[in-house]
Amino acid sequence: MTVREFSKDNVTYWIGIPAYPVNLFVDYFLVCYGVPAFGEEYIFPSNRAEIFFNLGDLNLGFTKEKKIPFFFRETIVSGLRSSCLTIKPGTIFSLAGVRFNIFGFQNLFGIPSHEFTDQNFDATEVWDKNLGILLQRLLESTSPDNKISVLDNWIQSLIRLHHIQEAMVWNKLAPKLREAQSPLQSLLAGLMGYSHKHTIDLFKEKCGLSPKMIQRIFRFNTVLMRAQSSNLNWTVLSHDAGYTDQSHFIKDFKQFTGFTPGIFLKHQPKDWMLLKESR
Repeated sequence: MTVREFSKDNVTYWIGIPAYPVNLFVDYFLVCYGVPAFGEEYIFPSNRAEIFFNLGDLNLGFTKEKKIPFFFRETIVSGLRSSCLTIKPGTIFSLAGVRFNIFGFQNLFGIPSHEFTDQNFDATEVWDKNLGILLQRLLESTSPDNKISVLDNWIQSLIRLHHIQEAMVWNKLAPKLREAQSPLQSLLAGLMGYSHKHTIDLFKEKCGLSPKMIQRIFRFNTVLMRAQSSNLNWTVLSHDAGYTDQSHFIKDFKQFTGFTPGIFLKHQPKDWMLLKESR
């Protein structure tokens, strides 16, 4: 297990990169702790389902489309999103969580992912209350590394041979989803051997979004990733990632972050840094 660390705005973040076979399902584990010097945190669409355990004060959250906030008291299951999620932290901001890869959540738990798209649930609505035992272990763990190990051991305890076999098949499709070439749906239908409609239905079950939306989110995240390691030029970066014009890129930028590119740079959201540190 590789653990990386960075701090921003009075909060420290630890990122655990899992080893085989957990990495077939989990992109990374995340632990954070601090007294935040910010009023809002923004979580962008990333083609990841997430489970987060709240270890600190009550947090509030809301999505761009649904202005009614949800209360983040203990444990939240969050599906793939097509827009930004905003978190208003409490005085003590302390979380531990799992960010799955694109097919990992459904492959491991067998729950149709489209039931969670753009939604957040109390985890006790999805699993039985034994998940409270896991939350207690996280609360009792004395260090971020120990918390990450608790999460890693939990995922390992769930994995069976058929999970691994299915994950290895589906994960081969992930690189195709990151390619900018179109038409994506026709390509995937050919690779999978199903009709166009059945391919889309399968993807919605597996990850909650259509192949087209998944590709848009991957393309946008490619721009954000490259923006951190090059001389920033949104026009060049967006063109290299496959955007045909600047207006198309700005439209995606506003939908996926809630900002224009200029305002985004002033805020420097932590989720942007997490994208970099998790790669």
